[in-house]
Amino acid sequence: GAYRATIRTLTVGEWSEPTVFFSELTPTVFGQRVNAPVFNPDNASVISLYVNDGLDGPFELVVGEISRCAI
Repeated sequence: GAYRATIRTLTVGEWSEPTVFFSELTPTVFGQRVNAPVFNPDNASVISLYVNDGLDGPFELVVGEISRCAI
């Protein structure tokens, strides 16, 4: 299974710094929500980013940093 969150950008081509809270992550299997334990970051081994806008064609996704912050 996986845990998923949607990151929205405000303007194409502009830099943004989205924040995803662990509590916002939804457990999924094959993209479908399932009942599962809440996300535990200590068990995470992979982070994947997808551009899922339904459009075919070229795109660019630049990631400057991914960090874990205690808030």
